[in-house]
Amino acid sequence: MTTVYEKLRDRLDMFPQGFARTKSGVELEILKRLIKPDEAEIMLHLKPLPEKSADIAKRTGMDEKKLSDMLYDMSKRGLIMRRRAPDNEKYYFLTPWIIGIFEHQLNNLSKENVELFERYYHEGMVPNWKDRKTGMVRVIPVQKEIEGKTEIQPYEKVSEIIEKHTRFAVAECICRKVAKIQGHGCDKLMEACLSFGPGADFYIENGIGREITKDEAKQILAKAEEEGLVHCSTNKAGTKNFI
Repeated sequence: MTTVYEKLRDRLDMFPQGFARTKSGVELEILKRLIKPDEAEIMLHLKPLPEKSADIAKRTGMDEKKLSDMLYDMSKRGLIMRRRAPDNEKYYFLTPWIIGIFEHQLNNLSKENVELFERYYHEGMVPNWKDRKTGMVRVIPVQKEIEGKTEIQPYEKVSEIIEKHTRFAVAECICRKVAKIQGHGCDKLMEACLSFGPGADFYIENGIGREITKDEAKQILAKAEEEGLVHCSTNKAGTKNFI
């Protein structure tokens, strides 16, 4: 009989980024460690587009107040996304494992969690991505050429991404933080991951990142470039919500 965690794994695997099945089942261990069974059931009812809790309650048959409280708690733990409308109404939706749930565990990186995340990276993510022709992220130039094997999209520049937004947040690099916990970190800039707009709202409200100004965002990008870091964002045209 298929468990709720197997169903949730398969649902998350429907995202373009995937959440692939592994022989060891480490991905199920991760879900069980982060998500309660009743929360997993709720996640199976969520769409990848923002919805009010009232609409989700109708679909699940749950009491709206109880569901609303659970959705908020789940979003505070980074399991699902939350957006706040101008009228202060909260909207919730399903988010991928990466970029999504994994990055939102920045404040929940125990040694045990990190070991599971690392195992899944090697057992699930690497095999799942190795034959893909289209990468999940693309390199963004900082007004000058960056040499490397990843194709640079000429129509995009970091400053253009920054100028399109009015709210900014910076968070620690979860990859470097994971490596540090494992005892092989580097000395590169730790506060280097930027989010914008609704993404910044989520990071700030959840205490994952801190709010910064537009000028501070530009300074962080310049500092990262000085340290030899390469700027990447989602591999799609249109508005970018993170670098």
